[in-house]
Amino acid sequence: MWATYQKLVDIVDLEIVQWGNTLGDGTLNGTTCQHGAVECRVQRVYACNKYRTHADEHAKFVKCFDDVLLQTFPAGLPEPSPVNRTFADASLHKCAKAGGFSYAFLDRCASGAEGEGFFAREKAKTPAHRGVPFVTLDGGAILYNSPTLDLPAEVCKAYTGSPKPAACTAPLSPTEVEGAPGTASLPAPPSPYAYTSLLTPTTIAEATVEVEVA
Repeated sequence: MWATYQKLVDIVDLEIVQWGNTLGDGTLNGTTCQHGAVECRVQRVYACNKYRTHADEHAKFVKCFDDVLLQTFPAGLPEPSPVNRTFADASLHKCAKAGGFSYAFLDRCASGAEGEGFFAREKAKTPAHRGVPFVTLDGGAILYNSPTLDLPAEVCKAYTGSPKPAACTAPLSPTEVEGAPGTASLPAPPSPYAYTSLLTPTTIAEATVEVEVA
C-alpha cells in the first residue's frame, strides 16, 4: 500500500481505517480486537492521530510503527498477542516524536472518551467484509489482498482524469520487477504492490485502506 501511495500520491487521497475484524462499539470496555487489548490500544492511538492531523502525516505515522514491527520481528510477529503494551507504547512514542506529534496528547486521547469516539468513527467507516486487509477505491467494491494484486494498476484504472500521470504508464523498474520479500505466511509476491500487514505480518492486518482517486 505504501509503495502505491508514494507512486501515485498526486492522484490519491488516502484514508487508512483501523477497525478490521474488531468487535464492539469502540469504547474502552466494550471493544474486543482480534489480537487483544494491545492491538485495540494501538488502533485507538492511530485513530487519535488520524483525526488530529493530515492524511499524509498519518500515513507516515502508521508506516513508522509498521517498520518498527518488521525490523524487530523479521520472521513475523508472535502469536496470539503480537506485542506487549510497553513495547507498543515505546514504539508509538518514538514514531510520534519522529513525526512531530505530541505523544502525551495521543496517550491521553487513546485512554479516554475522545479516543473512544474516534475509534467508533473507524467502525462506522468499515464495510461488511470477509477478510482483512482490503482496499476500496472511491467507495467501490472491496479489493482483497493477494500476492498478485497490482494496486497501482487498479488505482490508475479508477482514475478518470486526463492525462493520466506518468506513473500509470511507466514500465516497472528492475527492483519492482523482482518484487519484495515475503513474510512467513506470504511468499514473495510477483507484484511489489501486493500489500501485507500494517499490524500483523504473519497473519492478517486490522486495516482497511480506502482510496479516493482525485
